[in-house]
Amino acid sequence: MKKIINRIISQRPIKWRELEWFQTDSLKDLSEENLEKLKNSLKQNNFVQPFNVWIDKKKKVWILDGVHRAKAMKQLEEEGIKIPDMLPANFVKCANKKEAAKLVLIYSSFYAKITDFGLREFLDINEILFTEVNAEIDLPEIDLSIFLPGETKESEITSMIEMQKDLSNVYIVIGEYRILLDREKYLGWIEEIKMEYGFDKLAVMNELKRRLKLP
Repeated sequence: MKKIINRIISQRPIKWRELEWFQTDSLKDLSEENLEKLKNSLKQNNFVQPFNVWIDKKKKVWILDGVHRAKAMKQLEEEGIKIPDMLPANFVKCANKKEAAKLVLIYSSFYAKITDFGLREFLDINEILFTEVNAEIDLPEIDLSIFLPGETKESEITSMIEMQKDLSNVYIVIGEYRILLDREKYLGWIEEIKMEYGFDKLAVMNELKRRLKLP
């Protein structure tokens, strides 16, 4: 019988600036905009995820996951941000360099994607404004129209959402319509609609429109 084993053999601090890199710049496209988002995230949230590394027979430590964080931190240092010399890393067991290189691709792959509806629901439930995370997180698959209706400025929407937070209301955007709905009622609807339609965005929007009696 096939068994799942733990290949993380230890976690300990490393001199992150001295890591050897498998990954070349051409493997993944990191735009200047997203590099800035990554740097913003590090400044706002600090270092919250260990590197994943492999140590070869010559005691060289290779980075399997975290190349772009290392690149961003080096730039932040050049900008005057102080970063610890030692940061935590998970040491992963690999038989050879080929096996380790395969893990670089695994760590770089995305098995699941954030959905428009799911993101909106997650932000609402946790009372997070889209503008609080947009400068730190890359969400390339998200239809931003669910947050920004028509030509309305993002700052105007932010003010409206913040104004309504204390009233326990949810600000819903459906096409050209902008509706304030009681938070508990909205969350109850979402649970019901999710059970029936899953994450089919069109079906969810149509059901919300029906319940709100929109044309």
